[in-house]
Amino acid sequence: MKKFILLAAVFLVSACTSFDNQNRYPSNIAQCPISEKNPPAFTVLENKNGKIKIQLNNFTKLFDLSDSYNVKVTFEDLIIQDADGSNSFTNVTDVAAVTVSKEPFIVEVPVTRSGIYNFTLSDDGDKVFWKQKVFAIDPEENTISKEEREMLAQKYAPVMEMSAGEETYPATLEYIFNKTETDPQLNAEPFLITNKNTQSGFLNMFSRGHKFTVNFNYGEFDKVLPYYGNADSVIKSGLSNDKETRLRFRSGKNHLAVYYSVFEHKKTTFVTRDKTVKVVPMPSPYIYINYHFFYAFDTKNGTINKPVAAAHILDRESLTVVLNKSRQPVFVIYGAHLANQLMAQLDSSGSRIQEWKGGRAYLNMPKVPTENGRILAVAAKGSHGIYPVKGMYAVALGENISLLKEPAGGGEKLYPAFDANAGQNPKYKLLPLGLENVTSNCNEGYSLLAYSGAVVDVLGPTNAAFPPFTDREGDYKNYTDPNMYMFDIDKAMKTK
Repeated sequence: MKKFILLAAVFLVSACTSFDNQNRYPSNIAQCPISEKNPPAFTVLENKNGKIKIQLNNFTKLFDLSDSYNVKVTFEDLIIQDADGSNSFTNVTDVAAVTVSKEPFIVEVPVTRSGIYNFTLSDDGDKVFWKQKVFAIDPEENTISKEEREMLAQKYAPVMEMSAGEETYPATLEYIFNKTETDPQLNAEPFLITNKNTQSGFLNMFSRGHKFTVNFNYGEFDKVLPYYGNADSVIKSGLSNDKETRLRFRSGKNHLAVYYSVFEHKKTTFVTRDKTVKVVPMPSPYIYINYHFFYAFDTKNGTINKPVAAAHILDRESLTVVLNKSRQPVFVIYGAHLANQLMAQLDSSGSRIQEWKGGRAYLNMPKVPTENGRILAVAAKGSHGIYPVKGMYAVALGENISLLKEPAGGGEKLYPAFDANAGQNPKYKLLPLGLENVTSNCNEGYSLLAYSGAVVDVLGPTNAAFPPFTDREGDYKNYTDPNMYMFDIDKAMKTK
């Protein structure tokens, strides 16, 4: 506790960090839908121009706390010192610390690095009861105009090749969250956010912290997620059989959409010989164009009428195009499944052509498959993982076991709606995701994305978040890790 008080004293005198207990909801946030049963707890008021402003409220009631609690803000980044990753570590920088004595309470911190800012709330006994992530962009790495972002995103927007027999397509968030083509029965379905049993089995017995559950109906997602983004929580269906949710019927075929985000890598972090961590300008800065694909349901190798155990509500996949400082594409990164899973491409006999780990693989631009001059993004059936070419892929276990086999490609091809070559193919809208300044404000983009917990409740101990809290965004400067697997396109084309 003494260490905490000292930290608070240091940061309270900073001209860049401020705290107060005044209720300062901007009028436009006050007009956003609010749940009477679940009033706002953690509200991201502002996230731009080099600062994050948070309002904390209702925590004492939610967790039955005494009159005060502690807040600590840190920034974490992974520093890779060697190309093979053998000499790397996580660097933690203290940003702010304070004791909240009265709610509502405002915490304002400076943004000097691009990435994840961690807000940790603990009681008087130093027992953590809330952890929330806020993604923010350093103003010095936010120099590309809105118009140029759109131009770059349109230039490299992919053609998506779906799998034959695919039942769920990438759709608008408005459709997925039932704001368009509304299904009243889905809106009435029970859902919950909880940090109970977020670790399975034996590990959960030793998990620390206060437990909580927030109950709501699907139609209230926009009233709850922007204010209850505990990073250690997960969204679950409240149905006795979560595979019976009506979300599985939202195919998305009439609301096709691909979202984009654009990040600049203009600063890099390194360690000097005397172990000092320094942030310096990149000699050759990169631009990352991310394409995000959102789905209402993930059938895995089942169907919407016969879901399998691994099927789940909500899904997200992505693809990244990396540009050099001359705005020329240098390579493409294909995302499929989780970083801790072993992936494999199989031939017609089921033997492995190639395998990789890390949740992604890449190709240098000259090797990237294209369709009518556009990058080709091939989606797997059911799981929607993104690959460079049509084929059979698998989530593998060891040398001989394939836990999940998934065919990719061979179905409809989705073109950007503005592409003159689209012809009679299905067309998707290309939309900005606005990850550079996500807040709880419903009038400033997708406030649902302020939720930093797990949106995808995956079978097994590891769940998955939505952007901007995946590695592709939250740690985007290391997403181009030199250790990631280079997809062997020549081997794949010879054996497919």
